[in-house]
Amino acid sequence: MKKYNNFNDLSEKDQNICRHLYVQIDTLYKTAINKGIIGKSTGFRYRDGMHEFSKLLVECYHKTNLNYIEPKHIYAFAEQAWESGYSKSNIFTTLSAIRDFYDRIRGDGSSLYLPTNEMLKVELEEIGFSSRNNIDRIGNQRAWTENEVQKMKEKAMEQGHENYADLIDLSWTYGTRIHESVRLNAEQLIEAKKADKLIVKGKGGLIRGISIRNKKQKEIIEKLLCKCNKGKIFVAEGEKAHELIKKVQHFIYNHRADVQEKIEAWRIFDQYCIKAGVGKIDGYYKSIERGDLTVHGLRHTWALIYYLELIAAGVDDIAAKKIVSKELGHYRLEVTRIYLKV
Repeated sequence: MKKYNNFNDLSEKDQNICRHLYVQIDTLYKTAINKGIIGKSTGFRYRDGMHEFSKLLVECYHKTNLNYIEPKHIYAFAEQAWESGYSKSNIFTTLSAIRDFYDRIRGDGSSLYLPTNEMLKVELEEIGFSSRNNIDRIGNQRAWTENEVQKMKEKAMEQGHENYADLIDLSWTYGTRIHESVRLNAEQLIEAKKADKLIVKGKGGLIRGISIRNKKQKEIIEKLLCKCNKGKIFVAEGEKAHELIKKVQHFIYNHRADVQEKIEAWRIFDQYCIKAGVGKIDGYYKSIERGDLTVHGLRHTWALIYYLELIAAGVDDIAAKKIVSKELGHYRLEVTRIYLKV
């Protein structure tokens, strides 16, 4: 377990904070081991786990102490560790270390309010954390066809929900999660125009950049800025972001029966291959089934289109998956396969 222990990639300030936290962690477990409160091997394992966790807190959340740990910190750590190649058992052991450490420094049973292993499995289901075999792990084909995207946008416009249509457009052309899209502000879009890259804050507050590489993406930004050039793009005054997210999710749920085409899962992959000008790609799981349309499926659509675009441009398979993975906000090829089915 050395992947997170090296903090030379951090700024000098963050390295100093990490050293301070490591001393606190080392002292606590050295004392516990010497007093016989915890076994030596367990104590050392928990110490190492806390080193990994504290580095993430410093790097991603700019934490300077370990006195207050939130559920979002746990989820972000588990997701990053899973995508970096750690096993579930290894991650669960580190979570035990976090709970143990938190109880020792607070002494008030605060760890009871941290996510359980079962809660973690549910939260990270989309990246295959709870799956048991390859087919389960790959999951159903959730990508939308272009026709389904257009039909759902038309439904939204017909019912006076132009913002729903814009959110659908944004998600399938940028691969953003619904909460990332809903919380966008004009300043982000203005900066995106300048840099040809949209910067969003993802799960657990982790920041990533999404390349602006085609005319459609630029048109969406221009359209949104014409509607709102200051403040939040989608959340109106007095409205709550989470309420808008639920409305969009419910809208898609209520209308997908009218929009979703009766088409085999593998044919969707073939359609996008043909459009990208890509020949046969080996490794596609033809036995998978079609899933119901969801807002999250728009991310799957973006990932598939982007991957095939890279393949058509001559980028090799692994390199293409790594590019897509990074811009999705994931860093593990196994996770990218869940989106691409290949």
